[in-house]
Amino acid sequence: MTLEHGLGWIPSQEEHPKDFAHLMAAHLVKAGGDLRSHSVHHKHGPVLNQGRTAQCVGFTARQLLDSEPIIFPGGPSAQQLYALAQRVDEWPGENYEGTSIRAAANVLLDMGYLSEYVWADKVEDAAWWIIEHGPVMAGFMLYEGMLTLQEGYMSVSGARLGGHSVLLTGWDGERNAFRGVNSWGKGWGEQGEFWLSYLDLYSLMAGMHEVCAPTEKGLEVFVPEPPQPPEPPTPLAPPVTPQPPKPGARVVGQGVEEVLAAHDDIALSDECY
Repeated sequence: MTLEHGLGWIPSQEEHPKDFAHLMAAHLVKAGGDLRSHSVHHKHGPVLNQGRTAQCVGFTARQLLDSEPIIFPGGPSAQQLYALAQRVDEWPGENYEGTSIRAAANVLLDMGYLSEYVWADKVEDAAWWIIEHGPVMAGFMLYEGMLTLQEGYMSVSGARLGGHSVLLTGWDGERNAFRGVNSWGKGWGEQGEFWLSYLDLYSLMAGMHEVCAPTEKGLEVFVPEPPQPPEPPTPLAPPVTPQPPKPGARVVGQGVEEVLAAHDDIALSDECY
């Protein structure tokens, strides 16, 4: 069948045993206990539209940069992120359509937008990540029933059409469902957004998938510590003169210009439809 909208996510074929040392679970507190008692919705930027291109991963990565809790205005366009991801993914050349979320995450890492990226191997960890930290990028197989929403929900049913990526921006405990934003424009779904039930994401993650999120700058692995007695107040210290960054230190977005300069044949464009 001819699709009205483009897809473009390719599941990463690389074996990365170290991924098991970079799971979302290590950064989660889960202090609330029951997912059904939580609802969190992170504000996202303007809904983007990839048209019929295979650039969904680039648009998902750009949407991530435009979304709370940390918004990075400006910088690379969705098309640039897609083109750069194709150059670092595991497939040779660029004469093919699509790329992986892993590749896009590596581009964002090189540009200094994130200090690390982590993976969900369980649906509940993706939900807790949204509750405690922020949105997650999700790549999975798209099915015919997901093209048109049923009462606001994507339905995992019908024929498999190919790989697609979206940004999951919220979790609603009452609905037991994720809120997401697609890259098919505001004319699709609920002004470009959709619901995806916990069970349907579970079904999608039983097959080929990538569910990935950036760690915030300075975010540490959660390790419970015993309570400590309060320390006595200390005298006020004299004001500290700000120091320039140490040689080699990276700040958020510091690598954008150098990455784009190394690939100066990629057109500079802020147009995301």
